[in-house]
Amino acid sequence: MPSRSKRAKSLRALFAQIPEDDEILEILLDLATQADRIAAIVGGAILEDRLRRTLMRYLTSGLSVDDHQDHLFSETTNGPLSTFDAKTRLAYCLGIINATEKSDIDNIRRIRNGFAHSIPHHAFGSMEIYNACIDLNIVKESLFSAGVIPDTVTSLRGNFLGAKGLYVLAIGQYHWRLRIHYPS
Repeated sequence: MPSRSKRAKSLRALFAQIPEDDEILEILLDLATQADRIAAIVGGAILEDRLRRTLMRYLTSGLSVDDHQDHLFSETTNGPLSTFDAKTRLAYCLGIINATEKSDIDNIRRIRNGFAHSIPHHAFGSMEIYNACIDLNIVKESLFSAGVIPDTVTSLRGNFLGAKGLYVLAIGQYHWRLRIHYPS
């Protein structure tokens, strides 16, 4: 029987596996059919992981992951970049994201945390969560570029694109924007 430390190491290795972009797209599309809590938490985790991978491009390339990079992001060693908030703040300070994008990502984090850490069951159907999703700037930008008139945006509620769809849309948009971001 493997020792407890070997099992823990094996689990960390399993959970550290990163899906390819086509798998991310499948996961994002699948989130619309999942329970609200699952969609919120997994969607937030996808965006947080994309932030981590984008930030790693800015770190000294001579360091192996085992050296220092892993410790920066490690939750087990209380790494300085172990939280979603810390990753967002650093991305903003490095100019990877602007103030508007930071505000959106902070709101996505708050929604994710609300679903993850709240004992009562919340739903994307609540007016507060819907309003938070419709107010995401990247959602407004996407809807505007799709030809949705601002007056009709609120009429989307209950139609083809509810709050969960807007949340997933925002995560997908930021995922692809961060994916193509490289240091100058």
